[in-house]
Amino acid sequence: LPRRTGSDVVSIEIEPISGCNLRCRHCFVQLTGNTMTEATFAAVLEGAAQLGAVELAFNGGEPLLHASCLDWIERARAAELRVVLFSNGTRVDAASAERLARAGVAKVVVSLDGFEREHDALRGKGAFARAEAGIRHLTGAGIAVWITTLVHRKNQTSVDALTRHAVGSLGVRGVRRTTVM
Repeated sequence: LPRRTGSDVVSIEIEPISGCNLRCRHCFVQLTGNTMTEATFAAVLEGAAQLGAVELAFNGGEPLLHASCLDWIERARAAELRVVLFSNGTRVDAASAERLARAGVAKVVVSLDGFEREHDALRGKGAFARAEAGIRHLTGAGIAVWITTLVHRKNQTSVDALTRHAVGSLGVRGVRRTTVM
């Protein structure tokens, strides 16, 4: 990416949709169901250019629930913004992973809070299998994937094994650990 000078803005974070396909027990996001409009996204892109921003981060809820999310990622990349996508991974299939790779997304951060028992206890039945499949699609497409893991008393003994699995078997680049208050 071209180096931008004269700007203090490194990253802008947007929430395309205030909705999610999971109901995580620890989620702090107020899921209102609101969706970003095309006009708002266009204004974000224009403002990012004016401010000399380097990065546009797509967060949520689950940003891939928004019908225009992949289009907007492509437009942000065409505007020479570094793009980071935060996702629960469950909406990523082979086609969307290939599209993200073609767009040149810098990285995708996927929430993975343990192996199946621990992850599904927090995020719902089947969430682990779908997230793991999404991660495999992403890494298979050559995308840099990081996972973020919420460490709590019910998964703390398996976090190191999860990290080894994620890096060794799933091909993720790194793990970010957070704790519950």
